[in-house]
Amino acid sequence: MEDAVRHRHPEVQDLLRKCGARLEMSGKDYSGKLCDAAAVGDLETIQVLAKNGVDMSTDDYDGRAALHLAATNEKVAELEFLLNFEPPINVNPLDRFEDTTLGDDIRHNRPTATSMLRQAGGKEKADATTSLTEVSLHDPSVLRKKALREPAVQDMMTASMEKHTLQ
Repeated sequence: MEDAVRHRHPEVQDLLRKCGARLEMSGKDYSGKLCDAAAVGDLETIQVLAKNGVDMSTDDYDGRAALHLAATNEKVAELEFLLNFEPPINVNPLDRFEDTTLGDDIRHNRPTATSMLRQAGGKEKADATTSLTEVSLHDPSVLRKKALREPAVQDMMTASMEKHTLQ
């Protein structure tokens, strides 16, 4: 399946899916490919990944999902695909800077994406705090991200304190 996806052979992908084949890598392994496709406006790659079971909410090293990158780069077709994807994806994910997709688009003056996100229920960080916090307390992906981030944050703080002590 991996080769069929990489070399863009939809008929082979269909046949392999009918026989029960799946992409062997986890969704995280495809996050870079998915986010890159969203950023440059490669709807075909996004659709192929979606059709083959890649989680459309998977995020990159900055905690930004394809939705965030499509919106930030005002890739309207890709943004529309993601906003209409079934099952629905979270339109208010927080990136590692604790910003929402809509908040980022407003800050970077992306009027089309801003309008589309607002229509889909997007919230700015300031007005999303309560609902996002409530969602975050129960969202396994948010809890997982925080758990993975915590040791790195602690290491940085320890290193910073050690450096400050040595000076």
